[in-house]
Amino acid sequence: MIRSKKRPFPVSGKSVITNFLVRINNEPSLSESSISERESVQDVASDRETSQPPTKRSKQRASGFDSSWKKDFPWVTEVEGGMMCSLCIRHMCRPARSAIGSAPWVDVPCTWIARDSLNRHQRTETHSQAKLLEANRLAPRNLVGQLEEMGCLQKSARIAAFKNLYWLMKQEVPHTTNYLPLNDLVKLQGCSILANMNQGQNNKGESQRFVQEAVLAMGNIIRQDILTQAIDSPWYTIMVDETTDISVISEMTVYIRFLKDGRSQTRFLSILPLNDCKAETITSSLTTHLRELHLPLDRMCAFGSDGAPVMVGSKNGVAAQLRKLVPHLINNHCVAHRLALAAGQAANGLTYMLKFKDIIGDLYRFYAKSAVRKRGLHEIQELLQEPDLKLVEAKDVRWLSHDKATTTLRRCLPSVYKSLEREAEERNDARAAGLAKFSQNYQFVLTLHMMCDVLPHLSDLSKAMQAKDAIYTCIKPLVLGTLAILQGLLNTPGEHFQAAPDRVALLHADGFGITVPTEEQVQHFSDKLYRPFVQQLMSNIEERFPDLPLLQLFEAFNTTKFPTGDMGNHGEQDIKKLADHFNLPVDATLHNWRQVRGSLQGTEKKAEEAMEWVTIHLRNSHDQLYKLAAVGLLLPTSTADCERGFSTMKRIKTENRARMKSAVLNALMTVSIEGPDIEAVDFGKMVDAWHQEKPRRTVF
Repeated sequence: MIRSKKRPFPVSGKSVITNFLVRINNEPSLSESSISERESVQDVASDRETSQPPTKRSKQRASGFDSSWKKDFPWVTEVEGGMMCSLCIRHMCRPARSAIGSAPWVDVPCTWIARDSLNRHQRTETHSQAKLLEANRLAPRNLVGQLEEMGCLQKSARIAAFKNLYWLMKQEVPHTTNYLPLNDLVKLQGCSILANMNQGQNNKGESQRFVQEAVLAMGNIIRQDILTQAIDSPWYTIMVDETTDISVISEMTVYIRFLKDGRSQTRFLSILPLNDCKAETITSSLTTHLRELHLPLDRMCAFGSDGAPVMVGSKNGVAAQLRKLVPHLINNHCVAHRLALAAGQAANGLTYMLKFKDIIGDLYRFYAKSAVRKRGLHEIQELLQEPDLKLVEAKDVRWLSHDKATTTLRRCLPSVYKSLEREAEERNDARAAGLAKFSQNYQFVLTLHMMCDVLPHLSDLSKAMQAKDAIYTCIKPLVLGTLAILQGLLNTPGEHFQAAPDRVALLHADGFGITVPTEEQVQHFSDKLYRPFVQQLMSNIEERFPDLPLLQLFEAFNTTKFPTGDMGNHGEQDIKKLADHFNLPVDATLHNWRQVRGSLQGTEKKAEEAMEWVTIHLRNSHDQLYKLAAVGLLLPTSTADCERGFSTMKRIKTENRARMKSAVLNALMTVSIEGPDIEAVDFGKMVDAWHQEKPRRTVF
């Protein structure tokens, strides 16, 4: 059998495809009315046909390209080293998993020169797409159709760019420096749609102006959806808190709470820069912002804050100034802050408790500031087969940190003792010696175990108060339940405190310099420290959570307190006072109440459950009672959401992004906190909003 002479493989597939594209683009135009798709493809491919020397016919075909294949495959073209597809090249149809520059049939030749190779390529999805595009190219079209196709391609490219930007914003990745590299990576993965965004040297979709305008457009769309829902609610609540960012600029986060489908929703609204933290400045900035967002002030039913004097001052505080504009406004101090203050002030007057708190902080800093000490503690924990734990810092601004700090120290106390002794002996560390001397004392161990009994219950209460969309009427039962638990600890000490004397004996037996207390010493500790601390804690909680007369009126909805027989005038006085306070028609509200309370009787619903039932089912039929129940559901419980907003701000506005403008920060925080998953976003709507902001050269 005579075989054709092998042709050398091209040095680079790029030169082959470049020469081929030049020939395609230089072809004379074909008459669209008299040419078929097959004939047009044959003309494209015919330029590369080469004459082959005659070969002897045998039972097997001679290797190499067979020109007869073009009858069935008019799109195939012979090139040096293999075959290429003129259709896929013309329309740049590459497989999704092939990188640009290495796709067979398009960027580099197919080196398997056989008919089966042609059949396989013809059945691929990319080749079918190229055939459709070629048919569309040859179909008669007018100028309007061409412009529509161009606009569709440009819009698709902008949507792809918006998706990349949205992903960066949602993941809190710096967008100004990562947008272009992300686009390049997407193109490298085979997404060629972004190439349609390039409409000239001054309209590539790569400028910082485009990036920032797109960021603002996406943030505004998400915020507008929130505002639409808030305006549809009968009332809304505002919660605020202030802080200082990395640029030493005073910032105030604003959250809004409203009804959606009868249930309360708490959403991030905005972050506002403040010239100063005076009450007048905060009030003016807040009210101006609400008016700009077209939120009526008279529909603001409550105001929540962290309880700082500038917020809750009775004469000139922010709440007092807002009440002058909105007389029915209810001011509520964050319950989580109240609990933190009650717990933090329980140690006042107990000298040893204040010293204990300082030692807990010193132990954390002793290890946190030294990698050598931390490694040494870890090695001792492994030798003693104790949990590998790191000491936790106890901060007053972190409401749950004290519980974690005391629990962690209790679990690894022997390792800490051994580590302190080794640091003092081997390195002559006076600080370690002092910490060891103070902590190796039975009073320290008893106090540690006492805190491990008390603090977990306060942490559970704090977590319940910080829950998103928590309803205020739920707080009082939770507080009463915690007080009952503390009363039980006062009467009968908890399991950790009861086990503390035995724990001290074990530590003494292990060779630590700690004295085992007698029963009289344990009783003296209980009388002088344990009981006074728990009693002071209970007193502070009761003082921080008084019964507010107006808020207690919402207990009228509590069906568990309904009489079993004739309802009589049950709840009418409370409903009348609430309706009068919020300027609702008293007679109409009472009429709604008389009709509804019969339906609620016997349902055993708590106040919040009954109010939610009213807002879900009776919006249209009993509108006045619906508005009253809405107030009860929207009362602000805590400003924990504002604190979470500060955490988001600090992750976004870092030292490397300290010059970020307020509008951009607002958009980034809105997308990060409130933006849905990328699969659920209508990017077409976002691109249209960006396109309509001002006259643009891009045609959609």
